[in-house]
Amino acid sequence: TLGGIYWQQGNLSQAIVHVERSLNLYRKLRYTFGMANAHTNLGILFYTLGRWREAAESFAQSDVLRRESGYVTGQALNLKNLGQLHRSMGDHTQASRDLERSLAISRRLGDNFLVVCAELELGTVAAIQARWDEASSHLAVAQELASSAGDDEAIQARWLEAYLRGGKGDISGALTA
Repeated sequence: TLGGIYWQQGNLSQAIVHVERSLNLYRKLRYTFGMANAHTNLGILFYTLGRWREAAESFAQSDVLRRESGYVTGQALNLKNLGQLHRSMGDHTQASRDLERSLAISRRLGDNFLVVCAELELGTVAAIQARWDEASSHLAVAQELASSAGDDEAIQARWLEAYLRGGKGDISGALTA
């Protein structure tokens, strides 16, 4: 879509305009899957721009549509997005709730990629709160399943490992992680 092209070019404000146009078209067509995806894309765009209230509203709308349509994989992704958003907002309790729900759905689906994503995010929330053992446990699970993860998840796993080592006082280990 045109919104996707603007997004790839880094023109996020124009991307939002065109994703909103797509959303309006999907509404007229009553195309639930398209509406859910458009809301998710808007949520990610708003999150990237630091417009957290709008991101939360978009993710919540997408979640409702995904639940209504029974798109369970989309629910897991949405909950991961909400968890990241709540983490960024400093609401670690809600972030953990969202991410635990995402993890449960991902495990039920047998989707190792989504499990890795949720485990890494849960580990990040725990590390931010200096809950090192819990963070290490999440990282270990993610690393065990890492073959199904992409480059972004591998980078996040390395970052989390370095953060954990540094938090535990192992500076040289943090530098080599």
